[in-house]
Amino acid sequence: MSIQRLNSRSGNVGRNPSNPPLTTSKIKPKPSFTTFIMLNKWRLLICFTFIFFLMMISYSHMLKNNSQTLQQILAKRKFRAGSAKTGKLFDPSTLDKPLPTFKKTDLDTLNITYSLSSNTYIAAKNRASAISKDFNVKSGELLAPLLVPRVSDTPGHAKVRDFLINKLKEYGFQVSLDQFTDSTPFGTKKFTNIVGIKNPKATNRLVLAAHYDSKYFKKGTFIGATDSSVPTALILGVCKALSDVLDSSDKTLQVIFFDGEEAFEEWTSTDSLYGSRHLATKWSSQPDSLTAQALPGIPQNELDLIDVFVLLDLIGTVDTNFVPTQQSTFNIYSQLAQIEYNLFKLGFVSKTYFQRIDRALTHMSIDDDHRPFVEKGVSALHLISNPFPKVWHTLEDNSENLNPSTITDLNLVFITFVAAYLNLPL
Repeated sequence: MSIQRLNSRSGNVGRNPSNPPLTTSKIKPKPSFTTFIMLNKWRLLICFTFIFFLMMISYSHMLKNNSQTLQQILAKRKFRAGSAKTGKLFDPSTLDKPLPTFKKTDLDTLNITYSLSSNTYIAAKNRASAISKDFNVKSGELLAPLLVPRVSDTPGHAKVRDFLINKLKEYGFQVSLDQFTDSTPFGTKKFTNIVGIKNPKATNRLVLAAHYDSKYFKKGTFIGATDSSVPTALILGVCKALSDVLDSSDKTLQVIFFDGEEAFEEWTSTDSLYGSRHLATKWSSQPDSLTAQALPGIPQNELDLIDVFVLLDLIGTVDTNFVPTQQSTFNIYSQLAQIEYNLFKLGFVSKTYFQRIDRALTHMSIDDDHRPFVEKGVSALHLISNPFPKVWHTLEDNSENLNPSTITDLNLVFITFVAAYLNLPL
């Protein structure tokens, strides 16, 4: 652009030196960086705050998508908590929540319905110690015979079934068998639930239950030491340790060893819980055969006689850990935790396994043999290691990965609990 044109635009005509062209001296100089910051500090603050907010949202979503919470781990495992009636599987996305912060409690504020003297704890300790050798993985009378493959409707399974029946009878229990067939992905299979009861005339029953079958593996030898050789052995231990005093209560101990808990292929509402589904349905309309003989015409069904149904599963490794997941039995869980804590303070158990928290974590409920009974109105306490053992459903779930201290500790805890619940004289 010429000087003349610039001059004409500015009102100066011609080339008169007294009318110089426009120069950059009339344009404001650029502010320094510091000046820019000072002039725009509020705008910048708002901008950076907004960016920080977006980054936090992005980070939160990343954690949500990439981290595996305890619930997500369990959701990928065995508990597709669906309804046996609808076949609807549990939606793992409903568990996609962070674990709550547990409020620790000393249990003094909870409604503990009984208290035990130190002599009772000592007596329970003596009874538990007397049978501790029975849990030796190689020679133990109660555990070693269970550390074998026992897939439903196989010779190994039949051998374990007969062993359990004979042991219950040896400890003075009357035994009934719930035998049936059911369709499986591998064709029709035979199943046998084992029910033992000390006093069938008692109208109030504390039920201890576990499954005694093991999962089918295409390759390798699967034992299922935690799943559920140890839980089954622990129940036998209670029966043996308390057999001489169980008749002294107006309540009684009833034990159930379920068949067919494991899925043959994938865990679904039809390929799992064969035994518990069958027995819960049967007992909802009629009493057990032993009950019918002892109490003719009195109970309309067996389920009405159950005070509480306690199911044991996935127990025996060093990382065994329990949390309450049923609100209806939270008080009973708290009593168990209190008993264990007292035993720990006395030096009778090496550690604690029951998390002492102030509420039931119902969103962490796991599908297992208690579910068919809960659906029919039975109060259940599910004692399953949570999270699952690292060896769960692997060939490493064997005797080598069991922890002797865990087993002997829980043997004492369960003996003491049953004695307290049934008010037995030790």
